[in-house]
Amino acid sequence: MVLSRPAVFRVRPRAASRRGSVIVMVLVTIMLAGFMLVKFIEESSLELTLATRAADQRHLRADAYSALETTLAVIAQIRAVDDEKLQSPAQGWGDPYGYAGIEPREGVEVAISFEDESGKLSLPRADFRRLQVLFETLGLTPYDSERVADAFKSWTDAEYTPVNWESAPDAYKRETPAHQPANRSLRSFEEIRAIAVARDFFFTPEGEPTPLAQAFEQSVSLYDFPDSNINAAPAVLLQANQLDPVQIANLGGYLDGTLGRPAGRPAYFRTTREIQELVGGNAPLDGFGVDLHLLRIVINVREGAATMRLTALVAVDEAVTFPEPLPSPSAGGSTINAPNAASGAAPAAAEERLDYPFQILEIHEDHGPWPETD
Repeated sequence: MVLSRPAVFRVRPRAASRRGSVIVMVLVTIMLAGFMLVKFIEESSLELTLATRAADQRHLRADAYSALETTLAVIAQIRAVDDEKLQSPAQGWGDPYGYAGIEPREGVEVAISFEDESGKLSLPRADFRRLQVLFETLGLTPYDSERVADAFKSWTDAEYTPVNWESAPDAYKRETPAHQPANRSLRSFEEIRAIAVARDFFFTPEGEPTPLAQAFEQSVSLYDFPDSNINAAPAVLLQANQLDPVQIANLGGYLDGTLGRPAGRPAYFRTTREIQELVGGNAPLDGFGVDLHLLRIVINVREGAATMRLTALVAVDEAVTFPEPLPSPSAGGSTINAPNAASGAAPAAAEERLDYPFQILEIHEDHGPWPETD
């Protein structure tokens, strides 16, 4: 019996090579396609995230300005009801949404706070003596307080006669670069860097603000208004006005409720007579009043992780003004635009202007941190 031999199939080397090449090409193509798909997803995800954030910011911006308009409307209504007097948030405008009986858009948190700018000392109205006492109250020696007050008046008042030669107008001609006093009140706290003598106390050699600069900025306003609202005046300003510690403590206790008030009296002073009843008729109250002139409204809005802060400085009194710029000799008498009670903030197109009850002098937008709560 003859057995047949099994058939043997041989693969040609060239055909096997072609199959291997095809497999490699397919794998490479799949790898490239996968890589491109991953990159596409990453880029699309980033673009989608940016677009979402931009949309969130647009929505929050609208919410912030809506809150501002609500706040202004509430303040205007309460002032109209209260004999056109605006003195303190305790009048009822401290919670605009609560007063108006409305709520923010669903999912949005709104926090509104107020800073009475007119509780500070109006720098354009401060004379030499008041500045000297303020600087001494803020920690300078009597000698240095006199020098710094003299430097301020020499810089801001063309009719003032300097006491010290180091802050006289001629001293600026010898500086590099040579310049001259502004002959008008400060338009920014950074301007102090140009004032001889004063800059040595307000800035370190590295150019950083000193504690004196920070305390001064918290105590004075660059705006001109009739008097300081004692309902919001800082203790250092009361001290600089020569009120004694007991009088200052009584004023603070009356406002915060730790000191008893007569029945029917609100948590703020409505007349100077009410102040005198508390601290005495002979108390040094020169320069103080009970009315609010200039209010800073701070609005924080938040939705999820997105936040926005809107800050508006609002003149509620037509008497509020800002130091006018002087003509620039090199510009043929032109001036630089600046906020003032007559013009408000930056000019807007006529079709965009609204008939607000007050003048908005400054407005800022940023993404500051959410305010801490006690």
